[in-house]
Amino acid sequence: MPLPASLAHLKRRISDKKWKESHEWSLARTKTRRFDVRRHKKATDPTPANAPKRIAARFYQLKSGQALTATHMKKIKKQEDDQC
Repeated sequence: MPLPASLAHLKRRISDKKWKESHEWSLARTKTRRFDVRRHKKATDPTPANAPKRIAARFYQLKSGQALTATHMKKIKKQEDDQC
């Protein structure tokens, strides 16, 4: 006959099950939106990958057109013209 489980053991089993379900739900919800670097390795530039985070972030902002430049400010209607 098995020994009865302690209350702490039962709580731990419930917690483990809850977190497992939560993790599975999270993966199912975000699975289609993930960017897989391994698939896009040829597209990534090694220069910003090796640079400090601050510089790499600025590089990608400029490359994507989201940096605070006059052109971007005009696009989001915060400035009337695209001249600096």
